[in-house]
Amino acid sequence: MEVRPIKRDEISAFRTTISGAFGGEAQVADDPGDRFVAKLPLDRTRAVFSDGRLVATSGTFPLVMNVPGGSIRCAGTTMVSVLPTHRRRGILRSMIAALHQDAREREEPIAALWASESGIYGRFGYGAASDMLNFTIPGKRMGIDPTYDADPVTLLEPGPETTAAFRALESRDRPGWFQRSETWLEVATLRDVPEDRDGATAYRTAVTGSRNNPTGLVRYRMKEDTDSFHPGIQVGVSELWGTTPAAWAGLWGFVLGIDLITTITADIRPVDDPLLTISTEPRRAKTTITDSLWVVLLDVGQALIGRRYSAPFAATIEVRDGESSEVWRLEMDRDGTKCEPTKTSPDATMDRRHLGEAYMGRPRFSQNVRAGAIEMDPDLAAAADQAFHWHIPPFTPEIF
Repeated sequence: MEVRPIKRDEISAFRTTISGAFGGEAQVADDPGDRFVAKLPLDRTRAVFSDGRLVATSGTFPLVMNVPGGSIRCAGTTMVSVLPTHRRRGILRSMIAALHQDAREREEPIAALWASESGIYGRFGYGAASDMLNFTIPGKRMGIDPTYDADPVTLLEPGPETTAAFRALESRDRPGWFQRSETWLEVATLRDVPEDRDGATAYRTAVTGSRNNPTGLVRYRMKEDTDSFHPGIQVGVSELWGTTPAAWAGLWGFVLGIDLITTITADIRPVDDPLLTISTEPRRAKTTITDSLWVVLLDVGQALIGRRYSAPFAATIEVRDGESSEVWRLEMDRDGTKCEPTKTSPDATMDRRHLGEAYMGRPRFSQNVRAGAIEMDPDLAAAADQAFHWHIPPFTPEIF
């Protein structure tokens, strides 16, 4: 089998393979490739060919991702699929190894992904680094507590006005948030074509603050609820962000107050979304929590130096990768962070995925010690939890 980047005339075969592996159409429409390569450079793809036929796909987006106290280059792993006829042959491992090697050569210290199956990626060093909330809210059963100030909301026109609002509100301090370029916004985030709507309307976008200086933003669709005897509307929120308490209250109050609502769904929400604090009846919202971004440290030293910490800490850590391992001396204080390879005896031993879990500021060292997943003194684990914790919970605004 051959593992290599695809060529431009292989884009349709690449897309067809992804579709087949994820239960989509057996043949997708031809694509000239302009949108595809605008989002994913062809040299960042890795495909597997068996007897000349494309049987597996993968790629990495060249991202700049927020981490606690800064940002870092990241290989955004994506489009990973293997046809069911070619499973259990080591193909996935070969592709992931090729992607990781390419990222290391490009000096990207971390890689990240959204896992379609959470049982797959731990063996490749990825750890679940953040959680997200999903809300299902019955219409007209919740509102915003009137003791909270709420800013008024203005609807925007599609096009440049909406793009400018998204650009103005891109987070620079939320760990896990990757910096969405104007091209990314155009071909991914804001792309809105009828075949993707499932019978719903085109997206609508509204802001708090002014059109030229927004303080918050909500993007949503509406769909007729044909199961209701009376006229009804299902509302689907794709993004909702505020930069002030009054913006959050204004945006959620606007959504909850839309006429004829039967159900509101808001998926991919941060765990610190204020809705459950500022609403009048928070238990009305059916809330689920699940993993979101998974992270692997490809270069442990550069990755750990690339973020800030909340407390001083020092330890020698053995990082396992299957049957191999490496030992690092990690020291952090107010003067900075040092992380260098060493041959001294480790204070702690853990799989690479356990560092990935902690990297974005949501550490679970003590939990993993109690579970027997890592070898570490409980007091040292508690100190590591305090150091790796970050005051802003990690979150990624969209699946890539």
